[in-house]
Amino acid sequence: LGWTATCVAGGPPPSAQAGYLDTGSNGTQPSRLNTPGGVAVAGTDLFVVDSNNARIRLIDLAGSSTTLVAGTGLQGFVDGPGLTTARFSNPRGITVGSGGVLFVADFANSAVRAVDSATGETVTVLTAETGVRHAAVDAAGGTMWVSLEAGLVAKYPS
Repeated sequence: LGWTATCVAGGPPPSAQAGYLDTGSNGTQPSRLNTPGGVAVAGTDLFVVDSNNARIRLIDLAGSSTTLVAGTGLQGFVDGPGLTTARFSNPRGITVGSGGVLFVADFANSAVRAVDSATGETVTVLTAETGVRHAAVDAAGGTMWVSLEAGLVAKYPS
């Protein structure tokens, strides 16, 4: 295809360092991620699951800034306001649903969590028997598909 990669977060190798750091629109210091997982795009917003930091991050592709959407940085299984309460445990996958709702595959909690991309408010919408690796929703938000650690893909009607 002839595509060329451009680093949008984390810094280009070999200078990239794992960790946690948001960047402002001035972009003077590259953001840091720690084991980034799934990514999802909505317009000029790129949402990234920052697995080992237990956070959901937003990269503004138009302004090259990285900010926090949800997660306190502490591992756990807590719903609530995104920046002060919500906790994830090894989140892996992410997809954008209608109205800007993010669906996060929270692997170690065996759950799918819905995150309001504007406020960070987080609620659990589904729990499973084994770790949830990825989740996807249809455009109308009526059906969810999840891939599970047990080696299967399951469909959940709303």
